[in-house]
Amino acid sequence: AEALQLSALPPMLQIRDCILRMLAGDRQREGMQALVGKLSKADSVMGVAKLAEDEVVQVLLGEQCTLFFIDQAQEEIWSPPTESLPTGICIGSRQGLVGHVAESALASEKKETFVHTCNDPPSSPYWKGDVKSGFTTRNVMTAPVWSGGKDKDRKLLGLIQVLNKRSCWAEDMGEVPSDYGETDGWTVADERLLVVLAQSVGDHL
Repeated sequence: AEALQLSALPPMLQIRDCILRMLAGDRQREGMQALVGKLSKADSVMGVAKLAEDEVVQVLLGEQCTLFFIDQAQEEIWSPPTESLPTGICIGSRQGLVGHVAESALASEKKETFVHTCNDPPSSPYWKGDVKSGFTTRNVMTAPVWSGGKDKDRKLLGLIQVLNKRSCWAEDMGEVPSDYGETDGWTVADERLLVVLAQSVGDHL
């Protein structure tokens, strides 16, 4: 009987994880709809930046989200000061993963929203280090934020970056099982949600 119980455990764990992903997907879709509604009511750039920091991490199950803006005249990419980044960030327009994504976006004739995903940041030639001391980046998604309107009139306003995918085990599910560890990183479903989010942010900036 013990042998049978042990042999059935891996399939049961797979079923449990599949159910959790389905539940997480439903939660994410509901959260995304609510977030888009909040973005439409934001009355300032800082309001949008705060929503990105506070709400996006909940919807996408991330640990840190930063909304970057592009200053092409100064050749800088910057983010405003927020609660988690009190001094903000300011880097050269060609530096780091955000610089690489910005260059790729500007080189695109179609001006499409895409997602650059890196589930092993140190292996990337564009990686320049963590956003702040004491923070370890395990995985990262970055997407360009285009202005609304027709394709030929769209301008690259900035980028949105989400770090460290968290477990889809929600707080109201009780204590996290000891065998339920960290995720392997961002998925295609996460990327699709970020595309929708980036488009919505661009429409409201």
